[in-house]
Amino acid sequence: MSGAPARTRGELAFAGLAGQAHLLARGEVSSVELVQRSLEAIAATQGTLNAFRCVREPAARAEAEQADRRLAAGERAPLLGVPVASRTMSTSPFAPAPLNPVLRREIHRLADVLAGLGHHVEDAELPYGVFGVGVLPRSVAGVSVWARRVPEPAALDPRTRHNARVGRLLGGPVLRAARALEAPMRWQMAHLFTRFDVVLTPTTAQPPLPVGAIDRLSDWETDKLTVASCPYTWPWNALGWPVVNVPAGLTDDGLPLGAQLLGPAASEPELISLAAALEDAERWHERRPPNTVGHQTHAIEGDPA
Repeated sequence: MSGAPARTRGELAFAGLAGQAHLLARGEVSSVELVQRSLEAIAATQGTLNAFRCVREPAARAEAEQADRRLAAGERAPLLGVPVASRTMSTSPFAPAPLNPVLRREIHRLADVLAGLGHHVEDAELPYGVFGVGVLPRSVAGVSVWARRVPEPAALDPRTRHNARVGRLLGGPVLRAARALEAPMRWQMAHLFTRFDVVLTPTTAQPPLPVGAIDRLSDWETDKLTVASCPYTWPWNALGWPVVNVPAGLTDDGLPLGAQLLGPAASEPELISLAAALEDAERWHERRPPNTVGHQTHAIEGDPA
């Protein structure tokens, strides 16, 4: 952009949501440029990280051009022009597994940060109740639907094919009964928000697993490991209510840990505002891991060595 200082790939990537929005508002970067750099990063790592199931490249480019026009016309909105990834997750029908001590330590540390920002924070138990009854049929039925859409179902992991078969068995009346529990689920969890505005939980119950840790496990062993590692995300996935995932800290080996800010329906503005406050307090955008691919460290083009 004319008159704007050049920004390196690293500076933009680690500017954070608030930082990127600030640069856009000041005209120092365009939404088209942010989206282009995001798409390049996805293309460079998808073969190894496989972090995205769906990349909306044409739509993202068109939306970026529209955002730039709106910004040029003087319009301002909290995330106007900022590329944001959205997550979808498989679900688990079981209550949360024991929490790893390192994760517990970092979640309590993050709760102390919130308290230091002036928020009242207290411990509470989430009322999981009827969730476990309805989530399993919904989860495996969804796998069954998607398995029929892939070009080569035989190329799917055997465990995925197994879940698809179970999904076909649990479709129909069982699935309809599970969906009928959505209203009780919402009522049950909504009661929590008569006391609290936001709920803070870990994103996972265990630190990151080594690459390939589940490759040769059986169906049952995979399910047990998944339930032990990722029990906290499925209730909000089933409810369809908003969640913001934020950094919680690092393991002793330097691996990232996550936390979730959970809200009731239509609470996106409050969650984004709280996440921005945490970002400002924690200075996440100033903590940059090495850019590594395949155990080799590479300098990012345009960044200082």
